[in-house]
Formats: sequence, structure tokens, C-alpha cells
Amino acid sequence: MKSLRQNTKQPSNNVDLIDLDVTPIMNMFVILIPFLVSMAVFAHYSVLEFSLPPNAGIGNGGPKKAELKLTVVMRSAGFDLTVGDSLMNTVQMDINSHDYSQLEEALEEVKERLTRKDEVVVAVNDGIKFDKVVQVMDACRNSGYAKVALAEGPNIEETALTEKQNVKNL
Repeated sequence: MKSLRQNTKQPSNNVDLIDLDVTPIMNMFVILIPFLVSMAVFAHYSVLEFSLPPNAGIGNGGPKKAELKLTVVMRSAGFDLTVGDSLMNTVQMDINSHDYSQLEEALEEVKERLTRKDEVVVAVNDGIKFDKVVQVMDACRNSGYAKVALAEGPNIEETALTEKQNVKNL
């Protein structure tokens, strides 16, 4: 029993406390936190609202006559502004240009002669880059058209063949 009592003595005050060095851990956090924050991905998405042309006559009990909208046909040499089968205006410019002010002016001129002044359809062929389509859609919105729709454009080769056949038939 005597041995148990000897172990229960209080430690003396002469023992030094161990000083913990947390500097390496703090250095790691000082380097790690800015690195993780700089590697974070901050994605910014822009939303471009557009509508597809509606299917006339489905579910309505029969076909109804749709009002004609302005159509911007994108070609490599420029743009054709049409309403139905009638050509309203032609803008001759390089489609790869960054300045679409000529197109905006032509859209504003044609807008005065339309019954549906807030809707336009952009007709696009397969060979045109999406970036150019977005720039044309922006030009349409800058001209005051609130509703911009996308559609497949006429095949340029088929149009050229049809024009040649029409000339031969005359």
C-alpha cells in the first residue's frame, strides 16, 4: 500500500511546460487557403431567350392562316430581310464582320412597314458559326424586336438550282 501513496504525490513546479510550435501548420493554411480560392471556378452563364416557330394547326382542329413574320436569312455575303415570299431588303456585308450597324438600320426601316413589329425569325444554314448567329440575334434585339426565333434557312445550292430552272423555263 505504501507504494500507491507515493505515486499520488503532486508533481513539483519545477517541471517545464512543453511549448507547442504551430507555425508549420499556420504556414500551410496561409498558403493553402488562397490557393484553393484561386482555383475555384466562378462560372458566369448568359441566357439568351428565343422561341421556335410554332406548329400551326396542331391541336386546333385544322390549319389556320398564320401572320407572316419578318425573316432574316443569313448568307455568307449578307442578309436578306423577307416577309413570306416577298423580299423587303438586302444587306450586302461580310457575315464575319463585327459591325452589324447596317443590319440594325435595315431592320429598323423594315419594322415600320410590318404588322407584327416585335417578332423576327433568324433563318440559319448549317455552315454558319453559332457566334455569328448570336450577334445577329443581338442586332435584332437592338433594333427593337423583343421576340427572336430561330429557323433552318433555305439551302443556298437548292435556291440557286431553282433560280436556274426558272430562267430556263422562261
